[in-house]
Amino acid sequence: MAAPTLEREPVWLDSTAKVREIFAAPFPDTYALDTEFMSGTTYRPVLALVQLAYQGTIYLIDALSVDVAALRPLFESNAFMILHAGQADLELLVPRVGCAPARLLDTQIAASLLGFSSISLAALVRSVLGVDLDKSARMTDWSKRPLLKSQRHYAAFDVAYLEQIGAEILSSLERVNRRAWLEEECERLRTRQYPEPDPAQAWTRLKGANSLGPIQRSRAQAVAAWREIRARSEDRIPARVLSDEIVIDIARQAPGSRHDLAEMRRLKGQSDHALDGIWRALSNAPANAPEPLADLSVDKSYDQTLQLLLASVQQLAKDHTIDPTILATRSDLSNWLSRRPSRLDNGWRHELLALLLTDVLAGRVMLRVVNKGRSLEFVDQSGSRVVPTL
Repeated sequence: MAAPTLEREPVWLDSTAKVREIFAAPFPDTYALDTEFMSGTTYRPVLALVQLAYQGTIYLIDALSVDVAALRPLFESNAFMILHAGQADLELLVPRVGCAPARLLDTQIAASLLGFSSISLAALVRSVLGVDLDKSARMTDWSKRPLLKSQRHYAAFDVAYLEQIGAEILSSLERVNRRAWLEEECERLRTRQYPEPDPAQAWTRLKGANSLGPIQRSRAQAVAAWREIRARSEDRIPARVLSDEIVIDIARQAPGSRHDLAEMRRLKGQSDHALDGIWRALSNAPANAPEPLADLSVDKSYDQTLQLLLASVQQLAKDHTIDPTILATRSDLSNWLSRRPSRLDNGWRHELLALLLTDVLAGRVMLRVVNKGRSLEFVDQSGSRVVPTL
């Protein structure tokens, strides 16, 4: 296994003006991007670093000093952004830059269409290029300055091979006629929206919300909304303001006064300011309780049918060397079977998977156990083997 190498040292950028100067027209055909961020204590993750492999040079942009909106001309250009497992990167960058990239290629999505299952960048680089990336700095505090040379190199290697990986995987997908699938999946990722959380919906993310009655849901909605707004204003994660368990306790116990609220055992130590806020929220809880959370599980009578569909997806993925989760997840199948919106409703999944599953449900195509119970195969009504075409 080869060791990773950098042709030259990555360039550190901590000036917005310099970023505007470098990432300006004329733009290349492709560039690679990654980010490093800190999460777990602040309301929003803290974007600390943006790595760009751009026209033969790797740039490390200090996002703590630079206004990354300076990258907007690059994002709006026709250059392909290449990234790996890029949803978290885009969720951080799109609101800050002010737009989504005009074109992108996610190498993790591309790899899944070739049978790799949620593969990490390091594993993909090792598999495709035979290079073993050093991941020893993965626990770095990226907000510390200055970064050590080893940390800068670690960050640089996250983009150093992306353009080469992208070209290799794209070529492989073209050989099996799956490039259109990749384009559809990447467009889904590119156009994804990242709205601010709605405080009125914060209660739906509470652990235990499903167990609440109507009046309890109303109280939980009010307190969870207060918690969300306070967490946002103080830049803390909501659980650091008030835990889910405490919000549920308040909703269930229904304290009748500000004094009763303060006497709750799990609220001991809360400031008067916090208690005042919680009490105001409870006092103004909506009279009309929010609807209970939808049960997104499939109807129990469909359990065996769902297992059949899962087995069909697994077999189809095995037959054609595709990650089964890119074909359909259990949730996708449950939604499709229950006639709720699903990824199987349109696009390549509808043409290639939904039609097959419809045949399976109708009995026109069946699964047969072969190889002494070690594998399955699709057969038609005459018993002849069927290999669905992708």
